[in-house]
Amino acid sequence: MPLLHNDIENEFQAGNLDQSWTDTELKDKALSNHLPKPPLAEIEYRELHDDFIHEELHVEYFTERTDWVEIGIPADISNEEIYRLLPSAEDFEYGGYLTEKAILFIKGDESEVKVDKTKLCTFHTHPTSSKNADMPSPTDIYHFLKWAGGVRTITVGKKWIWVWDKTVPVMNTVKRLKAWEEENMWNAIQTFFQTEKDEDVFKSYYSHVLTELGLIWPENYPDLPAEEWSALLENCLSIKTQLILRVE
Repeated sequence: MPLLHNDIENEFQAGNLDQSWTDTELKDKALSNHLPKPPLAEIEYRELHDDFIHEELHVEYFTERTDWVEIGIPADISNEEIYRLLPSAEDFEYGGYLTEKAILFIKGDESEVKVDKTKLCTFHTHPTSSKNADMPSPTDIYHFLKWAGGVRTITVGKKWIWVWDKTVPVMNTVKRLKAWEEENMWNAIQTFFQTEKDEDVFKSYYSHVLTELGLIWPENYPDLPAEEWSALLENCLSIKTQLILRVE
């Protein structure tokens, strides 16, 4: 049986979790509601994701960045108030992560920012000038399901902030993704390399995979209100969205 999040602290106290999972960040999460609670034991969680095989190179990229910015998190404020401290910009993206006491982030470009996938609680922002600032892209959704980093993933748009957690139902979707890709990924990618421009291959692939998992965006997708796209994600992929207005 999977280890559910409410058992994590007991297992930690008993010494039954792998040391790499029981680091300072995990112990912090037991004290801080703005940090996530892992839905499964570490070994089961990692078995459903592929990115930890590249963890050493991944960590090296972020340790070499010298332009990290830190925002302190005041004590005794709500999760919503903490998430409203996350930065945003009109024409580029930020990406980073949260600890118990701080928000740390770096600057990306107008359409992408690298996020440290080894962290439990990650975030990225959409340029506020984008017409799609207040909705997730297929890339956002795919990356949330595919990669282990971001047990909690937060996105900052123009009007909305939204929060996704890796829950047990979401992990069932992750299992479906993993099974589908084991059978179909390479053939699908090769097909898109033959039919799409190189820069569009993976965007097309991500949309295709989500369709295969049951997510069918309506034709008016770019105009969907947040309440509607969030309901669609929950109904099709079991991703429950917490919507927070950026300004009360």
